[in-house]
Amino acid sequence: MTSKVLCALGVEARPTEIYRMGDYSEGKVRLIKCVSPSERFFHKALRNAPTLRNLRGFDRIYIRRSMTREEREKDKDLRRQAHELNAKGLNGNKIYVVYRNQIVKVSDIPKIKATTSKNH
Repeated sequence: MTSKVLCALGVEARPTEIYRMGDYSEGKVRLIKCVSPSERFFHKALRNAPTLRNLRGFDRIYIRRSMTREEREKDKDLRRQAHELNAKGLNGNKIYVVYRNQIVKVSDIPKIKATTSKNH
């Protein structure tokens, strides 16, 4: 399956390592860590990751950078908070999201990108 995902993302390299994170527990989904041979392939996979949402069979696959346990817990907490904000009287619309380790309005992301790109 990993090879199919990488092919769908246009990544022409095979991973150097693939393994499941955490211990097996009935009914729980485990993360799969895929180590690429170079950062170039890693960045291409991240850049093309949103295209998976539109591909049948890949719509429930999410790709993100490697994180420590603490970073994963913080990310999970931020996503929970964003979900709660969206659930409060917003008719299920996705107004708040986690972007660059903070909760922001979706409409503010272009402004954040513009100011960040000017600084780098």
